Amino acid sequence: MKFLKTYGLFIYWAVLLLDCLVINYGMMEYHTYLKLMLMPILAIYFFIHTKRSKHYSKKIQVYLALIAALIGDYFLLQNGSNNFIIGMVCFVIAYSIYGFMFANMQSLNFKDAQEAFFTLLAMLVVSGVLYKVLQFGNMYNLNSYILVYMGVMSVVTALAVNIVKNKRINNTALSKIIPGVLMLCVSDAILSVHKFYLTDIEFLPLVVMLTYGFGQSLIIGAFAKYLKS
Repeated sequence: MKFLKTYGLFIYWAVLLLDCLVINYGMMEYHTYLKLMLMPILAIYFFIHTKRSKHYSKKIQVYLALIAALIGDYFLLQNGSNNFIIGMVCFVIAYSIYGFMFANMQSLNFKDAQEAFFTLLAMLVVSGVLYKVLQFGNMYNLNSYILVYMGVMSVVTALAVNIVKNKRINNTALSKIIPGVLMLCVSDAILSVHKFYLTDIEFLPLVVMLTYGFGQSLIIGAFAKYLKS
């Protein structure tokens, strides 16, 4: 346990970087196994760092989000639009749980929510531009699913930014939560561009994996730190 507590994130990053190396050399048969190891490793890391915490309901929410992400990872590794839709739904669930936890960390006061409002506005503008770009490709009749996904990520990002109002954890928000959520947004944006538009650019899956893994590790690390305190 002590070894995992000390080196848990190191193991996670070793697996993530090995996965990126595998993707770079086109050894995709190993990519499936390595990617599906990431969320369980984060779950073990989170468990070890929060096992003495009594925030049971919040810990369960984190585990549910990681399970949803793991299932989403599995379906996104499969071919076919139906599998892609299931994967998207799983990540909507996972990231919605993150957003719910962000709202609990700092409640949203609509009378004093300038940061969250402008973040939401900026995210919607960026999402609109991205959606227009994707229309140059082939979205396989997934337009409505993609719009819903973009809307959810916009709200989750706004809720993450709103945490800076909490003076007790604003450093965690600035160093881990906000960068983590932005990494996930970048990962999702590049994934959609690669799948629906620039399908022939071979290095994009590597960037998707690296930003996704980095984002998840930052957010789970932030939750572990928050629930220990």
